[in-house]
Amino acid sequence: MSTTIAYSHKGGYWKTKYSFFACFMRSVGRKFFSSASVGATAPPEVAARRLNEEQKSTIESLIWKHNSADDDKRTNFYGVPGGSGISVAFNDRVSSNKIYKSISLEGSNNIANNALNTFVVNSDNNPNKQFSIGPVKDKGGMLYGHIGLSGSVADGSNIRVLGSLKIVLGIGTTTGFYPFGPPETFPDEFEGADNAIPGYDRGMAITVNPDTNIPITKSSVTGNSKYFFVVEDGSAYSIDGNEINLSNISSASYSDPQFGLPYDLDFLTVGEKSFIIFENSEFSATDSFTEFPEEIKNKTVTLCEITPQNINGAPPRGQYAQAEILFGTEPYELFALNVNYETTDLDHSK
Repeated sequence: MSTTIAYSHKGGYWKTKYSFFACFMRSVGRKFFSSASVGATAPPEVAARRLNEEQKSTIESLIWKHNSADDDKRTNFYGVPGGSGISVAFNDRVSSNKIYKSISLEGSNNIANNALNTFVVNSDNNPNKQFSIGPVKDKGGMLYGHIGLSGSVADGSNIRVLGSLKIVLGIGTTTGFYPFGPPETFPDEFEGADNAIPGYDRGMAITVNPDTNIPITKSSVTGNSKYFFVVEDGSAYSIDGNEINLSNISSASYSDPQFGLPYDLDFLTVGEKSFIIFENSEFSATDSFTEFPEEIKNKTVTLCEITPQNINGAPPRGQYAQAEILFGTEPYELFALNVNYETTDLDHSK
């Protein structure tokens, strides 16, 4: 996006950016005027179609008066409405690894629920940074910006080990994996095309050894927990049987498709048989379930759960951070921005 960059002669630095182009700028006393350049923000013929008669006469004139006392003209340049915002960097002790806890604003109360902000942390050399966006909120009389939670599974905050199990031969199969659900769950060529487990909709049942050691038998986040197996040799597989690529696990996140669908976890005992139930109302069986990987058949594996980072993710970590805050067109006052962080034991400035 094209912008105009303003320089402060008094301060001796580049002060701000504007979303308009001007071919002429001039202060007259305490008033500031400019003239639109060709194609400023929107071509005159495009902008004119959206203006009333008073605005048309203004944009077609040579001079545009800035800093109008009319709030309807706030952040409006040459008849084209916009908004205001700031972009700031937090680089205190830039060589230290930090855990960012919160970002607060000191300003007028109307900022709350009208402003949005992003918060990006530099934690690696990848130029494509992950970030989230959220509103500025009033919490107990204080304004807090959105800081988000880490999207990476590498810190382990949204992964927990549920226990170990041994997958044994299943009902009517030789794999131990038993897709279940109404007939529409299965393709026409699927041999067990009418599998059903009373009390459950559709999903995957796994036959396990009766002495399975899993003390946690329910999903921690209903409808949003994903599961995978880790084999003794270090390989990993999702519930649908696909191998998980661990070579790039440090950059993986909950939304990574290799973790498969989210499931609700439950345990079921029928006679002498024990099952782990993975239920999902959108589950659809495919031929891949008929031949589950040999690596985990009749093997002792570790069952792990991964949950969304916006629920169980860790605070963002890095050497420095950047925030962009969009305030909209309402009049406001902003006095200060504050970031709360703590250094970690991995502080490499020591």
